[in-house]
Amino acid sequence: MTTSILESPSESDISGALRWGDIPDDASEMTILLLAYIRENEIQKFYNKSKKRLASPTSRRIFNELSKQKIHHRDMLKAYYNELSGKYQMPGSIEELIGNHSLPMAPPKRHADLFDVFQLTMEVEKNCHDFFEDALDYIKNNSLAKAFRFLANKEKKHLQYLLNQFCTSTE
Repeated sequence: MTTSILESPSESDISGALRWGDIPDDASEMTILLLAYIRENEIQKFYNKSKKRLASPTSRRIFNELSKQKIHHRDMLKAYYNELSGKYQMPGSIEELIGNHSLPMAPPKRHADLFDVFQLTMEVEKNCHDFFEDALDYIKNNSLAKAFRFLANKEKKHLQYLLNQFCTSTE
């Protein structure tokens, strides 16, 4: 049973749900929103760190573009949090609520093979897509559901972008 969006997520809600694709059955919409924010924030950091380690200019350009997209997604989620937190009087900013929670993500090895980088990035983006799709089962707020559908679609476009970039760079 899904709890209300009015409920502030507990420490264990967030900690227990930071594995890929793992949304607790009783997660509130606010918990899911925070998890989405954490994911987008951490993946943006991952892409930003990774682009500095890659030898290929093509890989660096791809990671730079994906990093920019993740910033846009994160900012969109933060705007939804700000809108909902004012309406439901949530305690603190999104940054205060998430604290030090993160997803452990190691950047690719220095001078990694383009195919390895491609595989890793495809997995990250597919996991993002799946998270947004799965989250829709828990979200009743129409505006938030629309945002998650939009983000799921964006993640699907990232997958296509990556596939196109990989095919172009290997020809």
